[in-house]
Amino acid sequence: MWLFTNGIFERLKKEVKMDLVFDWVGDLEFPPKEFDGLRVVNTRKFKELTCDKWAAYKILEEYMPKTFWIGPSTSLRVNRENLFDKISTENIVLKPYNGLRGKGIFIGSKEKFKEFKPEKEDTKFILQEFVDTSNGIPGITPGKHDLRVVVINGEVVWCHARVPAPGTFLANAAQGGNLTEVDYEVVPESVKNIVRIISKKFYDEFDNPVFSIVQYPLWILIAT
Repeated sequence: MWLFTNGIFERLKKEVKMDLVFDWVGDLEFPPKEFDGLRVVNTRKFKELTCDKWAAYKILEEYMPKTFWIGPSTSLRVNRENLFDKISTENIVLKPYNGLRGKGIFIGSKEKFKEFKPEKEDTKFILQEFVDTSNGIPGITPGKHDLRVVVINGEVVWCHARVPAPGTFLANAAQGGNLTEVDYEVVPESVKNIVRIISKKFYDEFDNPVFSIVQYPLWILIAT
């Protein structure tokens, strides 16, 4: 345990009783499954949801593009025509159900998918309809984007727009996207309504989590 005091970190040798732990770990190594006696934000139950895009879809289907469970990419290649017939958009989105930072995602035409090769053959995927954001959001951004809203204690504390690098669809900072902070006051009311609904739902069901949601339409949920 380390204590930051007077501008330096000091290692504490004695045991410290903690009333609350804010978990910044992105994976499921913490907190353990069998864990009680200490309140953690975010709870493991909520983290498991945010690490599983298919589970999140089943809860937030009303606010997300049409999504199908694929499993290994070989399943999509075998059932390609049947699955593609269910997707109304010419472009498709194929992403690891538990991926992070935009890694391993395919966004492109159904024809172009023939060239896609997953980094790992055992990766399990979900398939989604493509959401065209090229018209932007009036007063915020003129073209392709993600709009991310961060929620703490059931209230919006931060909002930003992410714009993909030229020639790409991926707006993740790790993939070269550009981030611009946005005044939440100018965000469309339709977005705010969705944020209010989901914030209340998660506040009640997951012990007041800290999270962010990416909108237009909302398609990913992230423990923050």
